[in-house]
Amino acid sequence: MSMGGLTDRFVASASSNVRIRYTSEIRIFQGTAHSVRNLLILILLAFGAYKAYDYFAHPAIAAYDEAGNPNTLVFTFNGCPPCDNVMKLLAERHIKYTEYNISADAASAELMKTYGGGRQFPFIVTGSRTQAGFDRETLIGVLAEVHGPEVLTNAERKLLRHHFDAAGLPRVVMYSTRRCGYCKQARAYLEEKGIPIVERDIDRNAAAKRDFDALKGGGTPLIYVGFRRVPGFNKNRLNEALEIL
Repeated sequence: MSMGGLTDRFVASASSNVRIRYTSEIRIFQGTAHSVRNLLILILLAFGAYKAYDYFAHPAIAAYDEAGNPNTLVFTFNGCPPCDNVMKLLAERHIKYTEYNISADAASAELMKTYGGGRQFPFIVTGSRTQAGFDRETLIGVLAEVHGPEVLTNAERKLLRHHFDAAGLPRVVMYSTRRCGYCKQARAYLEEKGIPIVERDIDRNAAAKRDFDALKGGGTPLIYVGFRRVPGFNKNRLNEALEIL
């Protein structure tokens, strides 16, 4: 074979190898780009899901006026006795409020959604706190947290003094009994999180039982974090209450 033929075969072989390597590199690049694109899509979807959860779990909108004072909004509908009870309580505590009746105004229903409201009425927004439904004792705690202890009666102030330390900082108080399984779970959960608790055994402490009854405890555990009331052992509600510590 002539030198020219060898040269031609060498050049052809080298060109073929270059083409194969070039094609492989393109395929690797395309595969990597496809994986990166899929990863970015997954990240965007995860971020969107997180933002949606965060919006509905913690509505971004709060009710304050231009001076930074809390506003109170009450979303109601016709023929709702609990709605009337809420407005009566607010009037008793001299708290100004604005009623939005969704039966009379479709825009009120849309406004309620922006605050995270659902299908439970009344829906109350006061400052940065919301409450669905009418639980008198829970709402009193919400109002005291947002508007200050001056909205409480003298009896309520005396009753809730146990829920704060000497410096006025909120502490975790649990009304419990030793035979209560949910109390044991709540105690273990708080201890695991390293959160000190003041436990008031209503079976062994007459004063604790008296306060528990005055707070309309019903069942145990009844947990307070400052003014925030958590009936029973509900991790989600308890964790939300613990945010103020």
